[in-house]
Amino acid sequence: MKIIHSGFDTISFAVQGALSEQSLAHLAEIKEIAVTEERAVPVCLGYCKVPMNLNNQGQKGGYAYVLTTGEFGAVFSFKSNVDRKGWNGFVKIRSQNLARFGWRKSITEALEVLRDIGFFTLSISMNRVDYCMDVLNMGIELNPSDFIAHARVTKNTRYQTEKTSLQIDKQSISRSDRVVSITLGKMPGRQVITYDKRAEAIAKRKPFWFALWGINRADITQTVHRVELRAGKKELEKYRIKSLVDFEKSIGDVFNKIVRAIRYVIPSDNDTNVSRYPNHPLWDMISEHVNSQLLAHTSRIDPETILEVIREEKANEYMQNIIGNAAGFSVCSRIDFGSISEKVPVLLKEALESAISNNPEKFSRTYTRAKDRLRFISPS
Repeated sequence: MKIIHSGFDTISFAVQGALSEQSLAHLAEIKEIAVTEERAVPVCLGYCKVPMNLNNQGQKGGYAYVLTTGEFGAVFSFKSNVDRKGWNGFVKIRSQNLARFGWRKSITEALEVLRDIGFFTLSISMNRVDYCMDVLNMGIELNPSDFIAHARVTKNTRYQTEKTSLQIDKQSISRSDRVVSITLGKMPGRQVITYDKRAEAIAKRKPFWFALWGINRADITQTVHRVELRAGKKELEKYRIKSLVDFEKSIGDVFNKIVRAIRYVIPSDNDTNVSRYPNHPLWDMISEHVNSQLLAHTSRIDPETILEVIREEKANEYMQNIIGNAAGFSVCSRIDFGSISEKVPVLLKEALESAISNNPEKFSRTYTRAKDRLRFISPS
């Protein structure tokens, strides 16, 4: 049992300031296109050279415009308001970005994007900070009853039955099904969640995690569980954490308090006072790591390695779709199984040539949409 990856998993903050009238007018025009075509549309603002897409929907809280810089970037949300005293911006830095570059570089680059797109920034206010630790071969079955906290802290468990692959949310109760995750606490306060990260990486099609961990995805004997500590706005306010200076100075105090307030323990038959139960070795390791290494995390993986894994996975998905469609096409076209490899490529070539020559504008639009959708992972 050892920690094979750790670091901040989500960082989000509100921004006091505003975009210019010209920028908001430009975003309004682009959003009309995005809404009409029901897709994200590329957009350029100011002097920013970072590729950005404008979503066709806004965000809760009155944010009319949501711009993304890809799965390995950040999400920038803006209100349609030019009052610079208002909190008109919101930034959420994605976990993949933090895993690649660490918190300092990720935040710096996000602030540079705000500057380059012409957002006048007065100040920021930290909204949420998550910190994660991925544990290789934990070697234990999670037991909800062994997680202890104050009586008011909510506890929820996610189970996965052996008969189906469905995951179902239930209150923490005793049953024989395998525990997939256990969550204690609620946001925007403090929260601790322990879950099967390997299973999640496969289910959500995020193969880059295996490259980051340095383990073979095909080796099912290698397990990875994540312990994630989350501090929402209310929890951060207890420590008066608003600015980046506050964050760097005191965020360790926040998470050290969390791992003391919520613990994974070894029950004792001779003592009914759960507060005296000793920590499980897992929690001792987690506590020691948080205490000594919280702000020392830096990623050691080459960013291009992650993107290459993503590109290969996405290309494979498209190829599987092509193969599946080829099978259905063959059946409908009464092509014998033995003739598929010979006839289908010829017919596909003819169909593509016909589509491009007969309606080049339509095919060009389809190609452009795919290029826009994949622009954050495709080679430049």
